[in-house]
Amino acid sequence: MARPSGGPASRPPQKADAKPIKKAATVDLLDDPETRDLMLGQFWQFEGVNGVAIISSTGKVIAEDMRNNSTVVTLAGFYMRGAARIARTLGYNVFDGVIARAANGQQMIMVGMGATSAVLSVAPGHDPEVIRDAIMGVESHR
Repeated sequence: MARPSGGPASRPPQKADAKPIKKAATVDLLDDPETRDLMLGQFWQFEGVNGVAIISSTGKVIAEDMRNNSTVVTLAGFYMRGAARIARTLGYNVFDGVIARAANGQQMIMVGMGATSAVLSVAPGHDPEVIRDAIMGVESHR
């Protein structure tokens, strides 16, 4: 008994009046100011966060509220590109809750959120590990 080859002839025939399905136009959520505000706002609830930026894996700042500190925003993009490189080296989706400390004492937390990440500036005197654990939903042992 002969088996079908599974090639093009085995596809069901299309109706002569069939039209291609059009996908509904979707608004890029990150272009919406309210969505950007909501994304940034979710991090302000954590004590010790004094700046938030949503950054792509290429280092592009999508949204930010670093309290007009452009140096921190530039540093956040730099850290993000480095963290993305490390994550690609280690494997897919391993970038989650990285803490970075600059030589001048500035501390930042990077939290993976799919194709984008949040970079949080930590206020002096606050423990970034406690903040990271709270954001990640991990019970802190400190």
